[in-house]
Amino acid sequence: MMHRPYRLFGDTEQRNAIRQVSKELVEWTSEWMAIGNLSPNVEVIPLTEILQDGMHWQLAGTHDMPFVAVGYSGVWQRQLPGLLLGDVLETQPDTLSDHIAEALALQVARALAERLLIAAGLSEAASANIWSGAPPNNVGQTGSPYLALRCALSPETVLDILLYPEMLDAWVDGPEDSVREPIQPVAQTFDNERVNLEIIIGEGELTIEELGTLATGDVIPLDRKLSQEISIRLAGNVSVCSGFLGGVHGRLAVQVAAKR
Repeated sequence: MMHRPYRLFGDTEQRNAIRQVSKELVEWTSEWMAIGNLSPNVEVIPLTEILQDGMHWQLAGTHDMPFVAVGYSGVWQRQLPGLLLGDVLETQPDTLSDHIAEALALQVARALAERLLIAAGLSEAASANIWSGAPPNNVGQTGSPYLALRCALSPETVLDILLYPEMLDAWVDGPEDSVREPIQPVAQTFDNERVNLEIIIGEGELTIEELGTLATGDVIPLDRKLSQEISIRLAGNVSVCSGFLGGVHGRLAVQVAAKR
């Protein structure tokens, strides 16, 4: 997949990615976990937190280029048999050796990575390559967007998911994105906005003494003759046009004489 010269990956796209991952996690837990009613909590974490020591990673992509990485700790690996068997007790059955627990964790993590790829429309990558490895140490320093997510199946059962730029591109370009309203040119965006006009029919001056003695019936002369054009402005003293004061259907009105 070719990279765009730049990407619009903001809050909307981030929320969309979280929603997609959450949906796939629910279906994945329903398929693999014996415990029902799991509601995974998905939150964004700093990229530096996802590169902690002691994590086991499964990378999925094509031609040795990862699109998504699923990471889990030794604690999650030890708790996994209990989740598969419907038991969340900290003490796991002794009949399951570390070797079996490790194999189970690997298989379940790979199934999640494959599901995420398919959900993003990358089914070709899902059938290509899933391998053990680790994200590069310079993740997030290349100028390309990565998204690190922490997914808690329970307070102590946590997975980390790293979405690579190619994965984010797929979701930005995918069906969820296609239903959004297209971006309109700035001029069209403001076409239907309403603005207030100020009609300046004239200006006058009074002394402080005259102002203090104003009474009903007094007349204040203005600096403009009835035959002169008046100014029509936007708020902020921005002149729009000029015109002549008149009336329509019993209401004051202005007939435009010249546009600025």
